[in-house]
Amino acid sequence: AGFSEVKPWLPVDQQHKLQAVAEQENDSNSILNAYREFMAWRKNQPVLLEGDIEFLQTEEPILAFYRTLNDEKMLCVFNLSASQAKLTINASVENE
Repeated sequence: AGFSEVKPWLPVDQQHKLQAVAEQENDSNSILNAYREFMAWRKNQPVLLEGDIEFLQTEEPILAFYRTLNDEKMLCVFNLSASQAKLTINASVENE
């Protein structure tokens, strides 16, 4: 299935074969390419790489935090489950 050069001692399920890099490489909608795009984007976000972190109090399965660097502030929210989750955030905009 492209994961190794040796013959596996157990059969490889067809679903696993579809996850091989060779299968995903040229598919712009593949998980592999989505991950690569996200990592390239993240690498160009100094606030994510160097910013301070402030965790928000949330119920499981939600993880939320702000990353702040100089005048930039980014809200990051993650649903750590396979089910739909909802989070209400009260935000205010300060006028300068």
